[in-house]
Amino acid sequence: MTARYLNSDHWSEISRGHMFEAVIYYPSDTKRPLTFFIPDEDNKNRGSVISSIGDFKAKEINGRKRAVVQQAIVGMKPRKVLILSNDEFNASTDFEFVQVAPIMSIDDKDKSKQWYLLTKNDEHPAFVYLSEEITGRECYIDISEIMSIHKSMLLSKIKCLPVDRIKVVEDNILECLDLGFIEDQQDISVSDKVI
Repeated sequence: MTARYLNSDHWSEISRGHMFEAVIYYPSDTKRPLTFFIPDEDNKNRGSVISSIGDFKAKEINGRKRAVVQQAIVGMKPRKVLILSNDEFNASTDFEFVQVAPIMSIDDKDKSKQWYLLTKNDEHPAFVYLSEEITGRECYIDISEIMSIHKSMLLSKIKCLPVDRIKVVEDNILECLDLGFIEDQQDISVSDKVI
């Protein structure tokens, strides 16, 4: 079952609002300094591992400035995620990536923290509470860590999130990304527009 979404024939099963088990990277591994693999000149499969902030300046190649791909090492693990992207994109073979939000477990030590109370009461701007009945243990969806992953990183479909939780997810996305609605476009003067 873990190789199902390697085959694009199954991408039509990917649905917005559904929870999946997926392989995702640790966002903390993307904080600099990074861990890089530096291949040997004579064997690209052998090399050394270094920790560095990286040199991301463009290099001159064939008379043009070009970005150079660097091989960073990041940790990955299976984690539950919520599919956020549009179902038309999810099913399409033209779009190979889906947008997901990771689902994090809540430990007993977390229950004394302020964010837990806010999350459980649907008052946290970035976290959406999921009860034990939904996921098997108390969890939260972390809207602040929305990411794109390749569809092949999806391992298995779990279930659809209840409608009331999807509504909270949508509201939190609007708040986190500051996507408020403008009621009347004519009320905006030219001086109010940001350029």
